[in-house]
Order: sequence, then structure tokens, then C-alpha cells
Amino acid sequence: WISINPNKFILGYNKGSTTQDTRVIVGTISGASTISFGSADTIETQAEQSYMKVSVDPNNSGQFIYAWRSGDPNRYGTARLGQMATTTTNLTFPAGANYI
Repeated sequence: WISINPNKFILGYNKGSTTQDTRVIVGTISGASTISFGSADTIETQAEQSYMKVSVDPNNSGQFIYAWRSGDPNRYGTARLGQMATTTTNLTFPAGANYI
């Protein structure tokens, strides 16, 4: 996970179970001990993703890059550019900012 501001963070994870979807979700901290989450976005559906990392762009509010080792047979490094809304927990992945 990585903090966007004192009250929001982005978390990436593998769903597990029968699929190994890689998902990204925004969490919001309110009060001393309450965490709520928005809706998760699936960004990869191959099995066995690993070495997941998220990083924010300090010069562009809410913009982040999510990188991981793909679960395809070649195990390529893969990354995806995303944008987090400033007032909600919505994530978007701009057109043309697909897999690198």
C-alpha cells in the first residue's frame, strides 16, 4: 500500500481463491480506528502475479503507477498508470495508459 494523503491510501492485492486477479482499491481512514474501502478494480487476470508495487507521482495529485511481475508464462514486468479521484474513492485508468 501507499499513502496518497493523511486520510487515503491505495492497496494492491491478489484476490486468490479460484483466480489470481490483481486488484487495486482505495482506502479511507476516518477517526481513530475506522477504515472504509471503495470498489476494487481488476487490473490483471493472469495467475501468480508477484512483486507488486504502487507508487504515486508527487507532481500530479492522485496519479499513480502500479507495477508487478505478470503471471503469464514469460513472467514479464508489467505496469499500469492510474488516477485516483481527489474527493471520492474512484480509480480510473486513462485511455492510452495501458500496459507498459
